[in-house]
Amino acid sequence: KRKEGYEHVTFTGGEPTLYPRVWESLRLAKELGYRTFLISNGAALSMPAFADRTLPFIDELCLSLHGPTAPVHDALTGRSGSFARQLKAFANVERQARDIFVLVNTVVSRRNVALLPGILRLAGRHAKVRHYLASNLAPEGDGLRNYSDLSVRHEEIARRLPEMSRYARGRGIDLRIFGVPVCALGKYG
Repeated sequence: KRKEGYEHVTFTGGEPTLYPRVWESLRLAKELGYRTFLISNGAALSMPAFADRTLPFIDELCLSLHGPTAPVHDALTGRSGSFARQLKAFANVERQARDIFVLVNTVVSRRNVALLPGILRLAGRHAKVRHYLASNLAPEGDGLRNYSDLSVRHEEIARRLPEMSRYARGRGIDLRIFGVPVCALGKYG
């Protein structure tokens, strides 16, 4: 495929870092001339040895951040300690000498919509974060089973945009909202 002009490969899952030797696949992709993108919950990247072996082969990284504090993030992921691991993953990315384009994704629900500005500020503390995506809840998996309890009115997301937009512009972060009709975003659409 590289000979056909393909230049980019994305590693996603589930969780691609659960594959014990994902770094070898990333290395091979880089050797073949691809730009690499990895989407992760950060658990494995929180371990310095794994991060040091894997991050040199990642050009773009998407880390999930669902709350600005451990109680919120851990409750939304359903995994105790996931917030602490994510902060360690951010730290491991930050200490890499090479430039990695970091995207942070937050799945928006009723449990975190009011906290979006704080989640963005937490992500923005990390110098390599250049893109923040607030993804409206998709009706699949838990999002489908509990859609009526978790889904957020578009206006609730739009209400947070002025503060988020000011912060993102000041930090040089590209702010994106996914799954919200443009008309609901008003002047931010």
